[in-house]
Amino acid sequence: MLEYILSILSYACLAWVVVTFEPIKEIRYRYLTSGNIIVALVNKLLSCAKCFGFWFTLVYTGNVFTASIVCLLAHILDKRISTLKTKL
Repeated sequence: MLEYILSILSYACLAWVVVTFEPIKEIRYRYLTSGNIIVALVNKLLSCAKCFGFWFTLVYTGNVFTASIVCLLAHILDKRISTLKTKL
């Protein structure tokens, strides 16, 4: 049970790190700005913690329930950290 909770937390943290990591943002801005629909979807995936957390976890584990929990936790983590950034 503890292993399951830790894996969910690690997926949510990974989603937040991928979305906020500056080198990934730079690649996104430089290469993923064309009008192609696939490129636009990848850009959306890499810019949203909820989306990335859900799809990464779904592909990695194959469990929709786990992916939904990670999506919720990634959203909460993203909102809390952005709130802390604005207060500082």
